[in-house]
Amino acid sequence: MHVAEAGSGVPVLLHGFPQHWWEWRKVISGLAEQFRVICPDLRGAGWSAAPRRGYTRDQLLADVVALLDTLGLDDVHLLTHDYGALVGYQLCLRHPERVRRHPPPYFGFDPGMVLAILRNAWFNLLIPVPVLEPGLLGRGANG
Repeated sequence: MHVAEAGSGVPVLLHGFPQHWWEWRKVISGLAEQFRVICPDLRGAGWSAAPRRGYTRDQLLADVVALLDTLGLDDVHLLTHDYGALVGYQLCLRHPERVRRHPPPYFGFDPGMVLAILRNAWFNLLIPVPVLEPGLLGRGANG
């Protein structure tokens, strides 16, 4: 698992989909003034290995727990985004002793946010459509 680190203290940041640690580049230096910032690339993202299998919730959670064990971290502050939040919430639920703090999910409605998603992240509306998504993503990846 590839990990970018800075500072001292103990938060861990988990990226969203389809991103990797670079998503956090604009906030790392500010957070590193007070914390140890640990930005892993989850399985299959960025510079981490991309095996053909193993992208289940349980395996991604196991990867994060193994990272914490490898780094010798008993507990962490957790800051997550998008898909990484799903893994983060699983860490909170299944290993609450490993998480000092994690912000609660946001459930509010903001019309501006909906417009921003439609304008900038329209592909998220296609990902759940089994017939459309593979063809469109494949076409985009091949030019």
